Amino acid sequence: MHTSAAGWMAIGFFIVAWVLNQRLEGQRWSPYVVMPVATAGSIMMYAATWSTSWATGLTRFMHNFSAGMPTEVIFSMICVATFAAVIADMWFDPTYNLTAIFMLVLLPVASHGAGGIVGSFMEALYTAFSLGTLDAIKELFGG
Repeated sequence: MHTSAAGWMAIGFFIVAWVLNQRLEGQRWSPYVVMPVATAGSIMMYAATWSTSWATGLTRFMHNFSAGMPTEVIFSMICVATFAAVIADMWFDPTYNLTAIFMLVLLPVASHGAGGIVGSFMEALYTAFSLGTLDAIKELFGG
C-alpha cells in the first residue's frame, strides 16, 4: 500500500498546514483547521515509500548503537514519546510549530519500525487512516 505519490501528498499537506497556520495566526479556532491538515500529512507520510526507507535506514543505524536492545523496542518507545509530545505540544502551544512538524514526521517513520502492541496499534491506525485518506483524495480528484 506504500506509494511514492503519498510522499508528495504528505509534503503538500504539510505546506498547506504551514500556510494556513500563518494566515490564521492568532485565531482561537485555527488549530482545529490546521492540525487536521497536518495530521493528514502525517498519515500520507506513513503511506509513502520514503518513510519505510527512512525507518530501514534508522534501524540499521540504531542497530550499531542500541547496546543489545532490540530496535523494535526503541522505535516503540519513540512512538509513545512522539505521540505524547504531539498531544502536549498542542495543549501548551496550539499552533503548527516546528515541534509539531518534527513529531508529525517522526511518528509515521517510527511506526514502521515499532514492534509488539505499539507497532500493531500504530500499523492498524495508520493503515486504516491512510487507506481512507487516499480513497478520499481519489474521489475528490476523480482518480
